[in-house]
Amino acid sequence: MRIFSALVLTAGLSACATSGGSPKSTDDGKISAVAIQGDLKSYEYTLPNGLTVVLTPNTKAPTTSIYHWVKVGSLNETPGITGIAHLFEHMMFRPLTKDAPNFDTLVRPLGGDINANTRYGATVYTTTVSNGKLNEALKLESDRFQKLVVSDELLKVEREAVRSEYSMGIDSKPMMDLWFTLFQKGFPGHPYGWTIVGDRADLDKINAKDCNTFFQKYYKPNNIGLFIAGDFTLDEAKAWVDQYYGGWQRGEAVKAPPPFKNKGTIRAEGKLASQAQNILLGYRLEDLTGENFTLFTLADHVLAGSSNSLASKRLVDKEKIAAGVGGFNTNYDFGLSEFLVVVNPGHTYDEAINSFSALGDDLEKLSDEEYQAYLAEYQISRAEAAMRNTSLNDMLATYWGKYGSVETLQRTLAKPPTISKADLTAYVRKLLAKDNLIAVTSKKAKG
Repeated sequence: MRIFSALVLTAGLSACATSGGSPKSTDDGKISAVAIQGDLKSYEYTLPNGLTVVLTPNTKAPTTSIYHWVKVGSLNETPGITGIAHLFEHMMFRPLTKDAPNFDTLVRPLGGDINANTRYGATVYTTTVSNGKLNEALKLESDRFQKLVVSDELLKVEREAVRSEYSMGIDSKPMMDLWFTLFQKGFPGHPYGWTIVGDRADLDKINAKDCNTFFQKYYKPNNIGLFIAGDFTLDEAKAWVDQYYGGWQRGEAVKAPPPFKNKGTIRAEGKLASQAQNILLGYRLEDLTGENFTLFTLADHVLAGSSNSLASKRLVDKEKIAAGVGGFNTNYDFGLSEFLVVVNPGHTYDEAINSFSALGDDLEKLSDEEYQAYLAEYQISRAEAAMRNTSLNDMLATYWGKYGSVETLQRTLAKPPTISKADLTAYVRKLLAKDNLIAVTSKKAKG
C-alpha cells in the first residue's frame, strides 16, 4: 500500500516537493527516437543553445502536455537566500510587465491547466492545453522563461503567498513537519538540511534584485529540458520550438553542491503533535544514475510500493505492528529512500524499525515464482501509467531529470527488469542497514 507517492506543499499555483539528477545530452541537434510502447515514440534532440527537447506525438491524446524541467532547486541556494528557488517558482506565474495579465489569465483561453513544484534538485513547470493550441502555448511559455523581470511590488505579493504555506503546511501539518525534520536532522549544514520553502528570516530579506540574478544565472536553456506530448506533428512542433526557443542564449551550467557524507543511525522527533504514531524512515542513497536507478525503484516497489509489498505482509498482516506502510516521495526526494509507517497502538517505533530492517530476509526467502511476479508487476505498473498522456510526459521528464536519461524509461517499459533476486537482496540489505537510517517519529499528542 502506497500511502504517499508524493507529499506536496500547495498554495495557489505552486507545489513543493523534491528531487535532483544529472541528465546527459549533446548539442549536435540529432534526433534520437525512443520507443515507448506499440507505435508510440518520443523524439529527443538538443538545440545549439543546449535546450534538451523531447517530443511525443500522440494522435490519441485528449490534450497536449508541456513540461519544463529546470535543473535548479534548493540545493543551489546559499545561506541568506534559502527558499529563493521556491519563491521564484511563484514569480514565474506573475505578469511579465506592469499591468500585463498573469500567466494563468493568458493560458486559460487555451483550455489551460498549470502548476509547478520546487524540489531539492529541480523546479518543474507543467502546462496542459487543448489539442491544437500548442503554438500559442509555446509562445507564452517561452516568453516567461526568457523575459520575466521581477519587481519589488510583485515580489511582495508572492512573499505573502509563501508565508501562507508556512502557516497552512509546515506549521500545521504533522506529516509535512516529519518530512522536513528528516532532512534537517539528517543533513545539518548542507543544502538538504534547510526546507525547500526556506528560512523565514531569509524570506524577508530576499529582494527583486536577488530574484532577477537567480533567474539570469540559472534559467538558461542548457539547464532545462522541454517535454511535449500530445496531438501534433513532429515537424510542426520542432518548428515552433526552434522559433520560440532557438534564440535563447545559453548560460552557466548548474553545479551541484558536494555530497553530504554521514554515517550512523540518527533519531529525531517531529515538532508537531499527532494523534497517529507515524515514523518516517529515511535510508541514505548513493547518487542515482541510469545504471543503478532500477535497483532503487525496484526495491521501493517490492518493499512498499506493491499492493502485496513485503513491508505490508510483514508489518501489517503478520506482526500487526502497523496499520499501514508505504513508500514516501519516491520520485521526488533525493538523497534518501523513504518509507512511512503508521504504528498501531501498543507497539513501539523500535519494533517498526527492527521489523522493517528484516525485509531483506523476506526478499531472500521469496520463491522464484514470487520474485518473477514482482518483476512483472513492476514493469506492468509503469507501462499502464505510460498509457496516459500527461503521466507519460511526467515520466519522461522524471527519468531524464532524476534518473539520467529518457532511455532509462524505454528500458523500463520494454520488459521486466533482469536484476537477480540475489543482487536485489544484497542492495536491500545494504540500504536497510540500521547504521544507514535516519528516522523521525511523531510527537505524541497530549491527552
